[in-house]
Amino acid sequence: MESPRPEAAQEAPRLAPGDLVGRFELLRELGRGGFGVVFEARDRELGRLVALKSIRQGRREGAPAREASLRREAEAVASLHHPNIVTLYDFGRAASGPYLVLELLQGEPLSRRMERGPLPLEEALEVAVDVARALVHAHARGVLHRDLKPGNVALCGGTAKVLDFGIARVFGRAGLERSGTPGYMAPEQLEGSEEDERTDVHALAQLIREMLTGQAPAAQAPGPAPLGRGVPPALARLLERAQERDRTRRPDAAAFLEALLALQRERRVRRLAARLARHSSWVAALLVAGLVLAWKASSLVIHFDKLTPQQVLAARALPGGVAQAGLPPPEEVAFQSEGITLRGWLFRPGEPAGCGVVFHHGKASTRHGMLRQASALWPRGCHLLLFDARDHGLSDHAPVTFGVHEKIDLLAAVNLLAEASGVPRSRIGLFGASLGASIALQTAVLAPDLAFVMTDTPFADFRSAARNETRFLYGPWLVPFASPAVTLAGWRGAFDPADVSPVNEVARIRIPTLILHARRDERIPWQDAQRLYDRLTTPHRSLRLLDWASGHCRAELDDPARYRAELDAFLDEHVPGFGRSPAPAAR
Repeated sequence: MESPRPEAAQEAPRLAPGDLVGRFELLRELGRGGFGVVFEARDRELGRLVALKSIRQGRREGAPAREASLRREAEAVASLHHPNIVTLYDFGRAASGPYLVLELLQGEPLSRRMERGPLPLEEALEVAVDVARALVHAHARGVLHRDLKPGNVALCGGTAKVLDFGIARVFGRAGLERSGTPGYMAPEQLEGSEEDERTDVHALAQLIREMLTGQAPAAQAPGPAPLGRGVPPALARLLERAQERDRTRRPDAAAFLEALLALQRERRVRRLAARLARHSSWVAALLVAGLVLAWKASSLVIHFDKLTPQQVLAARALPGGVAQAGLPPPEEVAFQSEGITLRGWLFRPGEPAGCGVVFHHGKASTRHGMLRQASALWPRGCHLLLFDARDHGLSDHAPVTFGVHEKIDLLAAVNLLAEASGVPRSRIGLFGASLGASIALQTAVLAPDLAFVMTDTPFADFRSAARNETRFLYGPWLVPFASPAVTLAGWRGAFDPADVSPVNEVARIRIPTLILHARRDERIPWQDAQRLYDRLTTPHRSLRLLDWASGHCRAELDDPARYRAELDAFLDEHVPGFGRSPAPAAR
């Protein structure tokens, strides 16, 4: 028998659309780089579309280095769960070699956007803030990216996501010498000396320069290119500091992010002042008076009076607390999210069924307010995590942003539950009520690897919700100030009200979704639930408009057995095998 040619033995199986890699069917090639190729693929078990990244097909020279890079990327991204970082679903090995399964991004690389010219200043700042937030999250978990550039940032429907951690370095582990892309590498990378968080900040500053000028850096350039006119002096100074040769003189990612947010707030105030100046004096006086009222109203929007557990117990929570809910004594837990401490309860079942649920309460509530919902799911044998949202209960004070930061908090809670219980993320669901329901929907967009999202009374549009809440609490005469108050709250809290309106995002949810809403809700009309349901595209979705519930988030109070039956019916139909199917509750 003729022996195979040596070069044929060095070839790896070639991947092509139609091939199966594990449980993933390759649909089309999305792109390739120096040693990686990315396919759009379908997960044949879960039915979702993903991005599958494998080492480049063909000859295997340098294969060990390529495989090491892929594994390094998996190790780095596995610890990161953030709306501005691509999500890793899985890592595996097939005949073609190792592969990553990643979130399939809908958008375009920043590099392609920049082919059409420089970005306007405001757009560039939005991208920079998103990337800085990603770096703050990664650095807090000990991960350096080390190759930040336009090709490694994706623009996805108004959100920037950082990807390709192929040469990332985990703090405390040996790194790669002189790794990166010339032109974006900090001096310490070029010299092979020690790197830290400020190495990534140097690259981000270069990225901002390129967005504003449209000029890619030269690999051997003597220094940063000039920014030109129209760039605020404060931003120019910030970029100069971030690209100091001595990295100890650069800001870290958190300080850099705070400086960018301060610059955004200042520019918004300047634009508002310029608009007022264009009006005649008496019109300007009326506008200023309205602005003062709206400013005070915006303080109610982003800074609620902090609720204590005792206040909630006196209002809507179970008077008997945990014991009345039929739950065992919980474990007190605390976890970090974006520099603040959140506190809550972890309930461990006596006979775990390999599942978990994280709960997010509403505006005028704390973890105590979710005890009834938790008791409805307790019979399934799941670990349950209830926590006080930022600025509520025993958690730290921080401005309320209706989802911008809260969805990051909720993802951090999921990570805590997974680590504390050993339950995989694919067997953890979300449950939110009122404001927490809208936050849970926003979070579900970012976490397609979770089991499900259940919501009780979410709002669809933030501005409409603010008007309805103003009418309910203060009467119709203050409603005209609701919309400007929301705008000012967004400026002060550095968020866009459109970005915290679930109706704009739910079409991207890929996990089973339940929406409950009382038809007689006096605060959020049931039509909000219908709007959200109509936008959903996941095949596993359910809308239950409850005729028997008496008002806002009162279904679990009015008929606990019927409420639990609604939750069980959804899980049994759309998430079969989630925990134990309990016996029907007594009526």
